[in-house]
Amino acid sequence: MSPVPVQENLPPQPETDKGIPMFVLVLLAIVVAFLVWLLWYTVQKSNNQKPIPVTNQESTQNSPQQYTVSTPTPTPTPRPTGPGQYACSAAGDCKDWDAQIQKANCTITFADNQCLDKCGDRAVRCKL
Repeated sequence: MSPVPVQENLPPQPETDKGIPMFVLVLLAIVVAFLVWLLWYTVQKSNNQKPIPVTNQESTQNSPQQYTVSTPTPTPTPRPTGPGQYACSAAGDCKDWDAQIQKANCTITFADNQCLDKCGDRAVRCKL
């Protein structure tokens, strides 16, 4: 007679789970959701920022440290006055006259090359 192998009734071995445990997947999903929310929040925050105004009507009245930049207005060069080589023609133009013609025909002369804008008055015009 040959020996018969004896089978032992051992409890079955539990199978080890080689996949990712469920709590790790849940934790990963929470972290990803938080990062997405943080990105959205920072984008919204940066879009809502208003630029700082350079000047403010209310602050200029109350702030002694407010500086105002103004462009200087050029002062016109004074025009020469008194008698000179210029006189008004009969047509109302200011001209540079020859001294002899001017002396004979003009009662008023000007040092200004625009005759101080007086040529509109017929009384100051030369007879020529």
